[in-house]
Amino acid sequence: MIKTKRGKDMLLYDGFTYTQNRMCKDGMRWQCSYPKCRAYCRMSSAGWLTPYKTHHDHEKPSEKQIKKKILSMELKARAQSSGATPGEILRNALPAEEYESTDQRASYTRCIQRYRKALKRKNT
Repeated sequence: MIKTKRGKDMLLYDGFTYTQNRMCKDGMRWQCSYPKCRAYCRMSSAGWLTPYKTHHDHEKPSEKQIKKKILSMELKARAQSSGATPGEILRNALPAEEYESTDQRASYTRCIQRYRKALKRKNT
């Protein structure tokens, strides 16, 4: 389970991402997060996941895109809970060799800064 940009739950199943659609008698319905895709699945109250419409109108997101989304969520959580600098947060979130090789350090740093700025606006 990961979070959307707006803090809602996002389900990662079989390489696709789903967002909560609505509550049903037997659990929760999850809709594919890709615009206009009609694929969905249901999660029962007991936690069982049942795919219903499994045909997607698009390709699966790449492994790299999914890892990027998970890292972004993790960075935001760390930014909210700690007062460390964006560089320290990024260094602690990534393995050393990945931190040195990534060309997106500046992008992740800006992401943390924007998130903190939005939190300040929200709290005032």
